[in-house]
Parts: sequence; structure tokens; C-alpha cells
Amino acid sequence: HGHFSALYDQLVEVGFNFNKDILYSTGDLTDRGPESHLALSWINKHWFRPVLGNHCEHIIKYQTVNSNKWYSRGGDWHKRLSELDKRNWQAAFLGLPLAIEVETKNGLVGIMHADIPTNNWEELGYLLSGEDGANKQTVKDRINYCLYSRHRYKKTGMGMCEGDTISNVQMVYFGHNSVEQPVVRGNITWIDTFSESGKFTIIEL
Repeated sequence: HGHFSALYDQLVEVGFNFNKDILYSTGDLTDRGPESHLALSWINKHWFRPVLGNHCEHIIKYQTVNSNKWYSRGGDWHKRLSELDKRNWQAAFLGLPLAIEVETKNGLVGIMHADIPTNNWEELGYLLSGEDGANKQTVKDRINYCLYSRHRYKKTGMGMCEGDTISNVQMVYFGHNSVEQPVVRGNITWIDTFSESGKFTIIEL
């Protein structure tokens, strides 16, 4: 959320090797913080790999998004961009994935922004592509679920899929929900700690 200097300082503090290491992010690179304008340069760094977050989606859909609502939630930096710059940002953020898989020594790790519309990691790809025969609206709803849902975290009982275990993956990391410290349930971890604690959660995979 636009706190890149703080993130960089913390990476240096933990000994991140900018030549060899890779930093994966659960998304939402912009809004709220004072450095949203740096997000475009960050996603072009060879060592930084974020997933798409709901605030990032606003950049992609800036022509149709509710701008008053977005700007009131920290997106007002965007209105100061030229139309050409807005299109360049849009094109860059269109390249961000909804999910990232990382093979680690302990097994496969998944990284997403808000939630996953299944309890089986292997199903995610074809659910989001509609290969299961779903219509366009259902696929759109699934994508929105990945970006916006809080059902699994809050245990509302109203989500597409809930529970503390996702099969065929060792761990899944989410952001989206602000927490003071990482919240671990089963093989799911929520790590969006900066707004509550002033520190990013950085985990070695």
C-alpha cells in the first residue's frame, strides 16, 4: 500500500540479497501510503514478484471503477497521472497473476491476495479459466473472490469455499486482511501486518 521505502529498509535489515533472492508479494502495492507512485518501478524489478490485489485491479479498471470511492480510500494519487501514464500503468498491472506457485524444499507454496474459491489448489487454474464449463459471470465471480473475499478469514459460512486446509499445497499465503501478526490456521497464513504493526512480514520460503 505505497510504503516502498519502509519495505526496502526492512529487506536490507533482514539481509535480503537483491542479486540472488526473490521477493514474492501478496499484492495491493498502491493506495493509502505516500509512495504509490513508485509501484510501477517496483513491479519492473527483477527480484520482485507480486500477485494482483484488489487495489491493483482499480488501476486496470480505472475507466469504469467508482473513482470517488477509490480516491477516498487512498487512490487519489492516480488522478494526478496523465492519461498516457494511466494507460501505461494499466498495461503493466494487467500482467500481474492472481496466484503464484513456488517450489520450496518443504513443498509447493501458493501466494494469493485475498482468498481461493476452492479447497484444492490443483483446481484453481481451471476454475479461473472456466475449463469446468462455468459461464463468464461465474468465472468473474471467482476472480473477484480471489481479490476481495474475507469469508475464509472471518469464517462467515457464506463463502464459495471455507476451511483451514487447502489440499495439494504445503502452505498458502494471503494478504488483504490487516493483522497485527501473522495468523496461521491449518496450512493458510495471513501476513498483511504493516498497517497494524508498522512492520512487514517477511518469510523465507
